[in-house]
Amino acid sequence: MPEVSLITSWHAGQPGDSSALPGLQYALRAGVRLLDLYFLNPLELPWYLSCLSSLEGRWTQQEMRCPLKFAAGLQPEEIHILAEALTQELTGPHYTGRLIGPRPRFVALATYWPLIADNSEDKRALSVKAVQNSILLAEELGCEHVEVVGGAAFSGTDGRGADTVEKRVELAEELRIKRMARLALSLAEVFDGDLGKELLSRGGRCPKLCVEMEPGSAFLIRDIRTFHQLHKSLVKSIRPRVMLNVDLAHMFLADVEAHTNQQPQGQEQLDYLREHPEVKSLIGHFHCSDHARSHASDLCPGTYHFWQRDYKPWLELVLDRVERPGFSNAIAVEMEAVTDIHEVMRAVGRTRAWLKSLVGSDDHGHQAVTGVVMAVDIANSTKVLAREGLGVQKGASRLDLGVSAICRVIQKHRGSVYSFTGDGVVAVFDEKHFLNDEECARAAIAAGDALYETMRTALLAAGHFKRREAERLAVRVAMHWGEVRIPSHGPLKHQVLGANVIIACRMLALVDGVLTEPPEELAAMTHQVAISLGIKNRLPEKDSIGWEELSPEALDDSKRFRGLNWALIDDEVDKVYLKNGLTVR
Repeated sequence: MPEVSLITSWHAGQPGDSSALPGLQYALRAGVRLLDLYFLNPLELPWYLSCLSSLEGRWTQQEMRCPLKFAAGLQPEEIHILAEALTQELTGPHYTGRLIGPRPRFVALATYWPLIADNSEDKRALSVKAVQNSILLAEELGCEHVEVVGGAAFSGTDGRGADTVEKRVELAEELRIKRMARLALSLAEVFDGDLGKELLSRGGRCPKLCVEMEPGSAFLIRDIRTFHQLHKSLVKSIRPRVMLNVDLAHMFLADVEAHTNQQPQGQEQLDYLREHPEVKSLIGHFHCSDHARSHASDLCPGTYHFWQRDYKPWLELVLDRVERPGFSNAIAVEMEAVTDIHEVMRAVGRTRAWLKSLVGSDDHGHQAVTGVVMAVDIANSTKVLAREGLGVQKGASRLDLGVSAICRVIQKHRGSVYSFTGDGVVAVFDEKHFLNDEECARAAIAAGDALYETMRTALLAAGHFKRREAERLAVRVAMHWGEVRIPSHGPLKHQVLGANVIIACRMLALVDGVLTEPPEELAAMTHQVAISLGIKNRLPEKDSIGWEELSPEALDDSKRFRGLNWALIDDEVDKVYLKNGLTVR
């Protein structure tokens, strides 16, 4: 089943709300974990500038007030700073959702650079640069899609010389053809030059552009047919990089003049997709909203239009696209003019319920994820956190604090915790959420190294935990690279399954040293990490130093494997490497 995201463009309160990123922060407070980041609202410019305060003085007054000039003027190092700040927002105190399950993340980047086909070459060039930087930001955030618009078909000054309706119609069509050519040129320029060619060289790692259709004769991409015309006019090298973003409310409005009560709204668009199946394969992302004329009248889906007649055919198309190449596997709820979080959550819940009704209770769809599988165990937790005489409630509170701290560290490093094991967790770092495999492996190891200190700090800050008790704790971590399956719904929803999970958990037996060392040595060891060869091979040379290689022959205590048959997994693990954390406590 596809995931349901929320676009952060909704207002999140009354006008004048002083919150820095209200659409994002209020959504996180409501427990929403999947978001399409709207980049960027003019009212949010001060927050972005505050993230770059160390570069104060480099921005002009125009860049500080105009979203287009700000986005176009960003340098790669500044984009990295913004991505880190946005990631911290996701895992900061605003998020009140579950720590077990997929982490809070951005699915796509929603942009609004409507001058990309403008008559002015300067404005068009700025828009091209803004799109390039939007792609770089999306890549840093782990997004796979950047939504763009085609803009207006003509400007307010075009057509003034036409003195009859016929001439105006004729001139409008000529202008539309010219602007369509400009839009195709702009999209080509996004992937041209040094930066554009670098983006193309990244292949599947580079986020795709999703052009959104805007209904009405005033807009350039006004229906699916005009998008298809645009796509066919693109140079072949960039066609795989440009896809279609389907906004359901826009589909309903695209053929409103031809609508009859005998057919659902948007039927002409559906018919075009059926007649041109190659266009269906170009759908990269979906938006779900409901409005009469514009997003200024956004309401919960199903308010203006009907579920069975209007929405159902499109949501069936969403299900058909799941796991297809280039698809986001998500549909984003857009409630742009809504200020009530309860109405927003009603829209998210209704969209999810509609999808679930189409999937059926017997269909347990599994999402395939490849990356780092991490198993974590708190050593000495029984003796320290839940010791005899402490009481059930206090012992449970200590475990809650310790495990919650571990979960937040993993989320901070872009991992997701999928299983809770009493005094430990099983987590996954999805390679799709990183620039490359190396970054994914490094992030997982950085998370493993930070687990103990974060847990210890949280326990001490609680006020009822003795320092000597904290010093008797340690953390065991085992990591393996491979593919796992995660059910998207059903009784095992958001649990991680597969042989590679078992391997990672069994590898914890190799780090039993933190449990068996004498107390005086244990006091110096904060954590111990085991990684398989698949992870070590993905690390840069400088990060490969300091790992101790182990093999079955080197182990004199076969009980450490706890029933693990090394011969059965030799091809999967081959070699295991250990590293100790020796922070003085």
